[in-house]
Amino acid sequence: MSVGGFDATTGGGNLVAQVGALSLDGEARFNAEVLPSATITNGANIILNVTNDLTNNSTTDLSRFRVTNEGHIGTGGNILVSIGGDYTSGDVEASIDNSNGGHIGTGANIILSTGGDLSANSLFVFLNNRNDGMIDSGGNVNVAIGGNLTTAGDVTIGTSARYDGSGGGTIGSDALVGLTANSVSAGGFFQSFISTNAGGSIAGNAQNVVAVSGDLSANGGILIATYDTGFLSVNPTTFIAGGTIGGNASVLLTAQDILTTSTASGTPGLDIMALEASIYTNGSGSIGGNADVVVQAQQNISAPGTSFFTVANGNFQGFGGGTIGGDALIDVGAVNFSTGPLSDDIYNYLGGRIGNNASINLALSGALSVQGDTLFRILNYGNSDGLEGGQIGENATISVAAASIQAASLLAEINNSQGGQIGGSASINVFASGAVVVTNDATFRIDGSDGATSAAVNFNGGNYNVGGTFLGFIDGNGTFTLNNATIAADTVKVGLFGSNGTLRIGGGNISANTLLHLYAPSSSGSGGIIDFVSNVTLNSSATAAVIAANTVTIENGVVVTIGASTSANVYTNVPNYSARSGGNNKTSGTFVGAVTTQPLGGQPPFDSPSTRVATRSTRTSAPVIHVTDSSQLSSLLDNATPGPNGKVRVSPVTRNRNAPVQGSTRAMAAELHRSVAAKARSGVLASRLQ
Repeated sequence: MSVGGFDATTGGGNLVAQVGALSLDGEARFNAEVLPSATITNGANIILNVTNDLTNNSTTDLSRFRVTNEGHIGTGGNILVSIGGDYTSGDVEASIDNSNGGHIGTGANIILSTGGDLSANSLFVFLNNRNDGMIDSGGNVNVAIGGNLTTAGDVTIGTSARYDGSGGGTIGSDALVGLTANSVSAGGFFQSFISTNAGGSIAGNAQNVVAVSGDLSANGGILIATYDTGFLSVNPTTFIAGGTIGGNASVLLTAQDILTTSTASGTPGLDIMALEASIYTNGSGSIGGNADVVVQAQQNISAPGTSFFTVANGNFQGFGGGTIGGDALIDVGAVNFSTGPLSDDIYNYLGGRIGNNASINLALSGALSVQGDTLFRILNYGNSDGLEGGQIGENATISVAAASIQAASLLAEINNSQGGQIGGSASINVFASGAVVVTNDATFRIDGSDGATSAAVNFNGGNYNVGGTFLGFIDGNGTFTLNNATIAADTVKVGLFGSNGTLRIGGGNISANTLLHLYAPSSSGSGGIIDFVSNVTLNSSATAAVIAANTVTIENGVVVTIGASTSANVYTNVPNYSARSGGNNKTSGTFVGAVTTQPLGGQPPFDSPSTRVATRSTRTSAPVIHVTDSSQLSSLLDNATPGPNGKVRVSPVTRNRNAPVQGSTRAMAAELHRSVAAKARSGVLASRLQ
């Protein structure tokens, strides 16, 4: 069948076309319209079945399928387009508008499928259920391409039930936004989204799934997100609390390669990133089950701009923390991952609630190459203004595994300070089989460790070459393990400051140009412990290495070698090593090199350099200022971070240039929710439909 163009509208009946093949030379419009106050028991469906190819030879004309419902449809309001072969057109749009109080009992589904390729200028598939729209059952958007999806411009696929003037929309069942294809190549921006912002509701699960068996490539950037946050409305300015997803919220992106040439960077959560996969519940949003962000490439991920992965559930600007009844998960995997700056964060600070686990996993069999800062963070803190900390019901875990890592800076952090609560363990695990090269600082820290049942930082292998400071830090009780890790940095500082803190060193080589401090100095409770469990070499070129703990143990048969150009001062009350090294002879473990053993209490402060050169004497002492327990350290480090020179300094409060920060909440710029106000000041975001 060949026609110049096609324009058909039904007022409530079904619009059905079935042909063997269809060739067009102009605009094609398929419309179903239900007027206000009208009631349709069953109908308002658009159904197109083409057995073979559908070709629109006009590359400038639109192919549009649209259902508009301002009344009530009992069953129907669907768009069902099935092309058995290839679909070639200019712009392709399939959309349902059920906003402004439209009601569909069962239906409101968009299914666009092809047996072959879909080639278009752009693809726009959208369900608008905002502004008191109601769908009792349905509301699925599914694009299934049997071959390759290719567009010169943007690909937009989504569902929105957000507030848009009078109230949020509701979907009384599960809601799916899905895309499957052999491959995807978009010349512009690629986005897939679900939104229940500001009072929208999905009773069941919200699944946002992009599954591509080959490559997914988008020159303008890639965004896969679910939004359940609150925002400020305008005229009048009123805060509207986040929406509700009754079941699980999942964001899933899988492909052979995930690729973009976009160099987009900026403020995560507000600006467009080169690559983003995220779930937002900050601003009093609620998810009854799990919030899972999963990005998996069978081969490589490449994004020269910023890559941002988040579950944002914190109390942004005092608007209330979000609630996630189950787990919060970010899981990213590939062979190699190359990007500009990388942020991989779970925000749950100042009153956020996660019922079960909070987990960040990055697993690469090859290289992580980051041209910028690299951040892995679980933020669960409170503040000194009386705002309570976040609550994580079970474990908080960060796991990073790669054959090699290269970055400008590297931070892995669990911040549970000032009233944060973790019902299980807080742990950071780093697995590296090769080189980890960091131009500036590499920091691995847990704050507020006593607010968890246990805390641990574990290194397994790796050759760390750090241009600035290598900092390992647990402010209270916990275990810090260096297992066969080789570390070379300008400054190396590893410290635990709780009454039951243990630093366990098993093999490897630790070298510092300026400062080497290994600390577990608490003498209360069972006391801090430094335990050398296999042979290790320590080097400190400029100053004497300092080892300070209530108990220092060198296990039987283990040798701790102090480099030829290095000396070491050991400060301990219980020196469990050979007497010839100044110990109590309870083990046969020994120091080899220039070492002096002195009582704990004479050590320099953790963050101050030692100028004291060791000799081969046994015990001496000298009065100096020192940190004695975790409460003293906490008061010193409140709202502080290590600077590039290793000294602790208080960071300035980050403020949004357009909105004041409430109190001293340390509002995370990365968790700026996409609000009406944000859209008003951002032309780019105003083009989004979430």
